[in-house]
Amino acid sequence: MSDFAAFPFEDVCREFVKELQKKNEMPFRYAKMGRWWGRTTVRCDERRHGLSTQNPYEMDKANDVTIAESEIGLLAFDQDGKKYLVGECKFKNSVFRYSEYLDTKAKLAPLKKNADFYYVLFSASGFDEKITKEADGERLRVFSLDDIVGCG
Repeated sequence: MSDFAAFPFEDVCREFVKELQKKNEMPFRYAKMGRWWGRTTVRCDERRHGLSTQNPYEMDKANDVTIAESEIGLLAFDQDGKKYLVGECKFKNSVFRYSEYLDTKAKLAPLKKNADFYYVLFSASGFDEKITKEADGERLRVFSLDDIVGCG
């Protein structure tokens, strides 16, 4: 069921973000939003989880990242490309783990020198305690399935 529902859940999460923008509840007004697949920075840990890298020997040891094919379930940015919203949508039978959040934060690292990044996490099964404590409502927002269903 999780595999079947994962992509539709991402669609629902993007619609939820659109509703938040209509209510002016986003940290910035985004100009475009969608899903993204391609090469980006990933935590070196991700290589151990089956992601293929173009050149696994070219790692940025200081930031513990490398370049690999990856997916971003929700990516939005403002008109100037100075503010980004990166989101992950997890429809599975286990909580969204802090390590998964760190994987999300590692993506698009080169752009972070000249842009502000915000994160939004969605989970059908909740979040581990460390994510919940770190969520500040500005740079990191988290939404459960109950939050999404109850938004109407």
